[in-house]
Amino acid sequence: MGNPKRHYERAFEAYLIRSKIPHVMVDEARRAVLPPGSEVSVRVGTDEDTRLKSFDAVVYNGGERGEAGPHHLVEVKGRRVDLRRGGAGRRECWATMADVEGLSAWERVFGPPFEGVLLFWYWLDGPVLNAMERETFRFEGRVYAHRAVRVGDYARLMRVRSPKWGTVNLATADFEAVGVPLGSLIGADRDGGLAGGVRASPVAAGAGGA
Repeated sequence: MGNPKRHYERAFEAYLIRSKIPHVMVDEARRAVLPPGSEVSVRVGTDEDTRLKSFDAVVYNGGERGEAGPHHLVEVKGRRVDLRRGGAGRRECWATMADVEGLSAWERVFGPPFEGVLLFWYWLDGPVLNAMERETFRFEGRVYAHRAVRVGDYARLMRVRSPKWGTVNLATADFEAVGVPLGSLIGADRDGGLAGGVRASPVAAGAGGA
């Protein structure tokens, strides 16, 4: 199955490919370095240089009639949902301030029609029928669901989760209000299912295990 720490990103890329969504994956090992004093500079950690945290993909939207944009700069946040205790599992939506600040800065670097998006990519680990998800995606023996949040909405509604670790999150009601399927942002759910005709389908209980 490859590197287990990267299965979220691999599954997301497979989702884009199967859905026939135009995209470019970004090598997260690289960081773009901006000149000190740049209008869009963001300092990450204690580095002396001004650095922007990388995002994961540029996802393009041609629209139903071929119009351009909005396009999306996507940061994937992989989260495991534990369904093995008979419940629906909790959907975590926390991120770091570096995630939010970096993605916001990239949004300014690219300018319109590009928008930053935090994509919470959930591995449904356990009896997937407990998850009550309408749309799921299967990859390498795992089953996933997701929610996408525009970084501007996230920054507007976020609350401090841990000052020590520099993390933030959204209240459950706020996340439910602004979290949507990625296809609804990029105009790729025109057939009423998942983007590119990848539709939701019943999943046998227990199929989400590793």
